[in-house]
Amino acid sequence: MTGVLLTAEELHFLAGAYELDVVPGLEPLPVDPDDAPAMRLLIGTAARSLVARELGAYGADDKFVPASWLDPLLETLPDATWSISAEFASAEELGAAAWWGGDGFAVELIRTSFSDYALSLVEDDVRERVGAFLGLTGDDTSVGAPEPFDAEALREDPSLIARASRLTVVGEGAEGVELEWLDRGDGPVLVIEDDALTPTGRAAVLDELFG
Repeated sequence: MTGVLLTAEELHFLAGAYELDVVPGLEPLPVDPDDAPAMRLLIGTAARSLVARELGAYGADDKFVPASWLDPLLETLPDATWSISAEFASAEELGAAAWWGGDGFAVELIRTSFSDYALSLVEDDVRERVGAFLGLTGDDTSVGAPEPFDAEALREDPSLIARASRLTVVGEGAEGVELEWLDRGDGPVLVIEDDALTPTGRAAVLDELFG
C-alpha cells in the first residue's frame, strides 16, 4: 500500500499546499490560529521537516511544491464522491480514521497517535478496511428489538463506544448517515438511537454505513 507517515503539522501544511479546505479525519491544530508567532513556528517547522524528508521542495518562486508521488493521496481529494469518518474509545484504547474516494481511487487516513497520521492509498477492499478498523466483521445481519437504556448508566458503561459517519455527494448536494454503538466484545453490537439500544449484527452495521 502506497503511503506516508506524517505529523499533524506536516499534514496541515500539505493540505494548505494543495489548497484543501478540509481533510477528513484530520484534527485541528493544537494552537490558536490567531497566534501569529505560534503559527509561524509551526509552519516553519513543518516546511523544514517536509523538505528534509524529500516530501516537497521550494521552487524558484518560493512556493512549496509537494513531491509528485503525494498527488494521488491529496490532490484527488476534491474529486472524492464519498467519505467515511470513524472513531472508537474505551478505557483501554482509542482510535480514529477516515477514508475517501471516487472513480478509481480510495485513500485512508489513520490517526496513529495524538499528533501523527498514516496516509495511504487503499489498494484492496475499502469495506474490509473499514470493517477491520471498527471490528465490524462476520456475516451477522440480524437486527433485534430495541431496548430502553439509562443515559447515566451508559456513561459509566466500560464497553467500547464507536461512532462512524458517511457523506456521499449527490448532484449539487450531499447525503449521509451517522451511527453510534456499544461494542461489548462478542456477538451483536448495541446501536444507540434515540432512547434505545438496538442489538444489531456487525455486518448489518457495516451495510448501513455503506448504504
